[in-house]
Amino acid sequence: MTLMTVDRVSKSYRAGETDQTVLSGVDLSLQAGEFVGLVGPSGCGKTTLLNICGLIDQPDRGRLYWHDRALTGLSGAALTDLRRRTVGFVFQEFNLIPVMSARDNIAYPLMLLGLSRKEQAERVAALANAVGIGSLLDKRPAHLSGGQRQRVAIARALAKRPELIIADEPTASLDEETALTVVDLLRTLSREFNSTVLVATHDTRLSRWCDRLIRLHRGRLQNENRSPAPVREERV
Repeated sequence: MTLMTVDRVSKSYRAGETDQTVLSGVDLSLQAGEFVGLVGPSGCGKTTLLNICGLIDQPDRGRLYWHDRALTGLSGAALTDLRRRTVGFVFQEFNLIPVMSARDNIAYPLMLLGLSRKEQAERVAALANAVGIGSLLDKRPAHLSGGQRQRVAIARALAKRPELIIADEPTASLDEETALTVVDLLRTLSREFNSTVLVATHDTRLSRWCDRLIRLHRGRLQNENRSPAPVREERV
């Protein structure tokens, strides 16, 4: 089942006196439950494509479809509501709220959705145990290691049981062992929740977890690999 379709999407930004094209006629379909790697050099448009798929930004041209529903032309409020209910984010720099405990960071999207305190507490506890930080919930981000902070970020992204998870260089700030553990955890939990994951990365080691890889170069999709090698099913 197709979750999202990106149809001939283009995006430009104003740079001084000229417009700089970042994406040019991109076509992409994301299937429910798949783990997709987005690779390419710096400046090729990966973050822009993530922001469009994550409903943070809108294309200049082209269309987006969510479960075959056209999103083009929806109001900002409608897109915000859809994003808040259905999309989770994992960032390179974690983006945790520093004055909140790990517990409150994970619960924050649930609070925005209006879930009861009881349901918030139940989901937070279950996810914290799943990512291995059950004993760290009262600590603030400054008192956690990079790997622990990224585990909090994964738990936060999954808390609302999103259909789509957008991950932008989620292992870039982590050492090798921690990076592989974290991405394995993201893959395992996304399968459990049947969440689609679109992850942008420079880390070629992540390819073993991907169902397929797509490559951006100068704002265009160059190629697509739909036949993952058996090594991608290995576990660390």
